Amino acid sequence: MVDNSVVTQAPATKRRIDGRRLRSERTRQLIIEAYLDLLRENPQPPTASQIAKRAGYSVRSVFERFADLLALSFAAADHAFAQGMA
Repeated sequence: MVDNSVVTQAPATKRRIDGRRLRSERTRQLIIEAYLDLLRENPQPPTASQIAKRAGYSVRSVFERFADLLALSFAAADHAFAQGMA
């Protein structure tokens, strides 16, 4: 015997946007942009202090988002490459 009863599903729940995550991503992006801006001005790799000052954040903020300056440089290269492809 086939059950022809109507199956009801719960309405789709909307995903809430986490403001903290958005702010953190924005901070990360600003740090990357500051790094790239400093490299455009001077080919010497900038220090964490210079990057933080340019981005308007603390050195701690830099290292909360990147394990080290090498990780930041890779993220910046990825960003620059994506911008070039756009």
